[in-house]
Amino acid sequence: MSEPPAPRGQRLVTPYAFIDTEAFRAAGLDWQSRTWSSLIDLASKSTLEPITTSITTREVEARLSEALAEAEAAAKKHGAIFGQLGESGPFGDTDPADRKALLHARFREFLATAKFTEIPLVADHKAIFDDYFAGAAPFGEGKKKSEFPDAFVLSSLLAWIRPGRPRIYVVGKDPDLVKFCEGRDDLIQLDSVAQLLSLALASAQLVKRLEAHVRGDASLLERLRARLNSYRPRRVDIEVEDVEFFDLEISSVFLVDESEEGQDFVLEVEVLAEVEADVRETGHEYVISRRGEPDLDIRTYHARPTSSAAIYVEVLVSEDDSGEEPALVTTDWAITSGDIEIKLPSQFSRREITLEAR
Repeated sequence: MSEPPAPRGQRLVTPYAFIDTEAFRAAGLDWQSRTWSSLIDLASKSTLEPITTSITTREVEARLSEALAEAEAAAKKHGAIFGQLGESGPFGDTDPADRKALLHARFREFLATAKFTEIPLVADHKAIFDDYFAGAAPFGEGKKKSEFPDAFVLSSLLAWIRPGRPRIYVVGKDPDLVKFCEGRDDLIQLDSVAQLLSLALASAQLVKRLEAHVRGDASLLERLRARLNSYRPRRVDIEVEDVEFFDLEISSVFLVDESEEGQDFVLEVEVLAEVEADVRETGHEYVISRRGEPDLDIRTYHARPTSSAAIYVEVLVSEDDSGEEPALVTTDWAITSGDIEIKLPSQFSRREITLEAR
């Protein structure tokens, strides 16, 4: 029989964790997902005590508003199709302002359910402006004024630290945030929410065992590659053929959820890959004729650009006790990341094409 699950939180050096806006977006804005459900469960047991700021909350709400605007634009684009089906579209007759307000309310409900503590904004203005003029993190070279919100957030985190809570996990991989945390003992930077959950859920031995199983499952990458090769472009104004993903490599494996019995596990696997496709576009170009007059010339542009992509896969693994020795078995998997972009050469009318599952 397998061993009972290890006590949760034994690998955490502190229960306090701040989640950056970028990390919220990367983990997905679906508060019903396994990742966020696992965080809620860990917070309910005080294994984790997540913290946030009013700035971060407003930034996430802005991301939700942007996602809603994109969804509304897509629905409007296909309005004729919905009309033929006798439907008014996925949003019905609801008011746009009401939709936005509902999204923001759902997010704040999630923060309350996950027991996020909103810490006060207490900024050391002199230190912030010293960093700005020195080009130090989070501003960096060029003194990026857009980083002032991050500077106020990080200053507030440092002000919140005291002897009873001397360290905080800072979750996110924005380069300026990573640089700010480098060499510090009080701010411990993690790349993702999945990495935080993996630390909180199980022993290092179990996580290594699960990671070895996933990395040793050669068929997983083969099946993933076949699935990705079926992706197609979102728009049809540019001809795209022969999409191919190659050089797939597992970058990280993190445990994000487990059953109470410690028999079933949910893993977030980051896979790095290269993707290329044949791209053609026919367009018009102004030229000067032999008579020195402007004219329109029809041109066809062709390229096979290559881009790098990070794909996130949710892998379900179970402990099989039917044999003489317990064994791990992959029972299911699904791609959880969104669309994939391929950058286009400058002669094309678009900067990139977006591939999506079909």
